[in-house]
Amino acid sequence: MRLVASLAFAAVVAGAAAAQEPPAACRGDSEGMIDWQACAAVAAPGSNLQLAAEANLATFAYYDYDLEAAAAHFERTLEIMGPDAKGEPFLHALRGATFDAAGKEAESRRDLDIALEAADAGAVPDEALPEFYGVILPALYYGEHPRFADVRDRFLALPAANADALLSRAAVLGEIEQFDRAVADARQALAADPNDPNALGLACWLLVGAGLNQEAVATCAKADAASPGQPDVLADYAVALASAGRCREARSVSARLNALAPREGGQADPLVCEN
Repeated sequence: MRLVASLAFAAVVAGAAAAQEPPAACRGDSEGMIDWQACAAVAAPGSNLQLAAEANLATFAYYDYDLEAAAAHFERTLEIMGPDAKGEPFLHALRGATFDAAGKEAESRRDLDIALEAADAGAVPDEALPEFYGVILPALYYGEHPRFADVRDRFLALPAANADALLSRAAVLGEIEQFDRAVADARQALAADPNDPNALGLACWLLVGAGLNQEAVATCAKADAASPGQPDVLADYAVALASAGRCREARSVSARLNALAPREGGQADPLVCEN
């Protein structure tokens, strides 16, 4: 995931390098890896190098689920580019998704529209379309964008050639609450490898979302056994058990979660169970 988005900004770096010799911090090490934080510190203000550094820092923060940092770096790309400039499609897709999560509705809509325009024009390579649509679909969904259904259908029409592709698609579909199709993809992926911890954990979450409580309990139990002590799995497992009316077991799993990963106040969210 991270590689595709990072490579999307390679053209910006190349353009800057062609115009002038970049500082040492922006040239990369023997393996071509660049410390973008160091590069951002020495790049000339408003330059293509500064844009590349901030864009990559924003991308890494986005995929590390640090949306506050991602928004801050994307704000700097906006300052450098100007509000009306059109850049690399992935930049607009990621920035639009980040701004949507940050509640910046107007800025998000502008970037998402630019990203969609680029995709419509064929500017996004076919191999990058699954990730591209996966980034923007949740923002389109929660932002009630008029093109959500169209983009969702395009996303669903893309081939999923293996279990990893199925799981990636299922995760996106779960984010946009298309649980029936998401569960179908997760089941198909699990058929290829019934003991895959990642597939089991994802299926656990999706089955809870779909309200398939009995199957969720069984799958979450397998996910917990395959990779014990994962907070997300334990949280979903507890909900599945509670939804199935198995309150004693649900409280036991919730207690494990509290002991493992205490939240504010030292406790997980209160578990509601009627029995």
